[in-house]
Amino acid sequence: VTPFRHAPAPRLATARTVAIDAGTLALFQGCPRRFRLRHLLGVEEPAPAAQLGLFDLEGPPEVPGEERAELAEGADPRPPGRAAHRVLSRWPGERWGAAVKVGEVLERLAAEGLGPEHPEAMRLGQGIARFLDGPYARRARAEGAAILGDEAFTLGVEPAIVGQKQGARLSVRWAIDLVVDFPDGTVDVIELRRARPRADLGPYELVLRVDALALHRRLPDRPIRAGVLFLGANLEPSWLTAQGERGAISAEEHARFEQGLGWLAQRFAEARGGERW
Repeated sequence: VTPFRHAPAPRLATARTVAIDAGTLALFQGCPRRFRLRHLLGVEEPAPAAQLGLFDLEGPPEVPGEERAELAEGADPRPPGRAAHRVLSRWPGERWGAAVKVGEVLERLAAEGLGPEHPEAMRLGQGIARFLDGPYARRARAEGAAILGDEAFTLGVEPAIVGQKQGARLSVRWAIDLVVDFPDGTVDVIELRRARPRADLGPYELVLRVDALALHRRLPDRPIRAGVLFLGANLEPSWLTAQGERGAISAEEHARFEQGLGWLAQRFAEARGGERW
């Protein structure tokens, strides 16, 4: 009697192109299993879970189901968690470095979907007002820096050679929260976060370097710094440690990071193709 054998599970084809946003790629890099639970299975960990919440520095996530329900009822479609980003990125550049009334910031937050009843509204309003009257904002205005917000881009990375085969091409979608372009040639790319300040920028490093690499391709001869502004607490951004002059990311660092992205794209393609997390 021939023993019964289960047919092997079908193997998915390995993708030739990985199209993904930078935040999701950072989640995969940090924990592939967590990426699978959140983005493939739709399982969100409870907000208070300390072990699984290490990467959730923005506080409790907005629940997609609740957002859909609000949209169905005709509510404001703009996510409240991004209201502070929109207010600061749209603040007139000529008013950076000047005293700002908290009430005006709160009005703008409310107009962006974060009303005064929100538990974070006052903290964020006060923090944004302090930053706009702080030393970094004053320097930007004094030197006549150009300030741009929500600079969208798609970063393509050609395949890395993995063994004897060609890897997957990577296409990263993202938008830089703030770009501050100083007349002396220095360009700062800044991610805005509602989280508590932290000395270790490791959880943000991939996103920051993607931002910087995308801008480096546009402006190859300009020194680029990358940092995080922790809204509600810091008066100045916390800068990513880099090897270039005045804290800028060097050309060699950009090249090494781009090569690493190629390998990460292949890891992602193989994980999806083989369902190995």
